[in-house]
Amino acid sequence: MCIGETNETEFWLDFCMDTDEIDVDRYKDYKSRIIRIRKMLIALLKSN
Repeated sequence: MCIGETNETEFWLDFCMDTDEIDVDRYKDYKSRIIRIRKMLIALLKSN
């Protein structure tokens, strides 16, 4: 479920970028954070 939330957040982030609601630097920052969080969640799930 948590990984699905990161996918949804990424979708909305991409939408904001496509509609010029955020600038490229902020997009890249948030995108890298989403990827890091997703990797942490996957590692957590694999450890159980």
